[in-house]
Amino acid sequence: MFYKTKKMILKIKVLANAKKNEILEKVLINEDVFYKIKINAPKIDNKANKELIDFLSDIFHIPKSSVKIIKGEKSTLKILDLPIDSNSNEYKKFFV
Repeated sequence: MFYKTKKMILKIKVLANAKKNEILEKVLINEDVFYKIKINAPKIDNKANKELIDFLSDIFHIPKSSVKIIKGEKSTLKILDLPIDSNSNEYKKFFV
C-alpha cells in the first residue's frame, strides 16, 4: 500500500551553540515568517545543520534522510523541505 505524503516548506532561523534544542517563536524577516530554532551544536563543520536535521526528524517522526535543506546550508536563515502535513498534530504542536 502506498501513502501520499504531503510536503511542507519550513523557513527557519537557526541559533547555534544553544544549551538545548528548542523551537522558539515566529519572527518576521524581510516580510517572510521564519521560526527561530535553538540548536545545541556549533556552526563549524556542518554540525549545526546535522543537529537541526536530527532534531526535526525526532519531532516529526520522519527519517533524517527526508529532511532537506533547500536553501541556506551556510546561513542562519534556512528553507527546509519536510514530508509532513501542516494539518498534522506534530506540526500544530510546535509551529502554530
